[in-house]
Amino acid sequence: MWSNRLRTVLRLNAALSVSGGLIAAVAAGWVSDTLGVDQVLLTRIIGIGLVVFAADVAFVASRPEPKLLSETRLVSAADALWVVATVVVLVAQILTVAGVVVAVVLGLAVADFALTQLWMRSKALAEPAGASGDVALIG
Repeated sequence: MWSNRLRTVLRLNAALSVSGGLIAAVAAGWVSDTLGVDQVLLTRIIGIGLVVFAADVAFVASRPEPKLLSETRLVSAADALWVVATVVVLVAQILTVAGVVVAVVLGLAVADFALTQLWMRSKALAEPAGASGDVALIG
């Protein structure tokens, strides 16, 4: 049961990441202007990185349970790094007011993903074998 819920959260994380990544990659100039960032190329690179991250998170969500549970830690660690980077950018006071709002909202969402993923992972680890509803392949 908890593994399936974890998969859903990971898929939502991937969906948010690919959406934001595509916007940043395709409309890097507009995003940079809105956030108050002078580096359009950096915005585009971060956007592409988010798309790659989203693909990896979606892949983790599709993994068999042992891999799902171990690889979720890496996804959550990457999310935690995003939150730390968000705090650094906020402390640097380089963003516009709109940029601060976007950074805070996204930072809180990413922190929530990290914590929820780790919590659901711990619940899944505590479940009796076979309770997740996942199908185990023999062979």
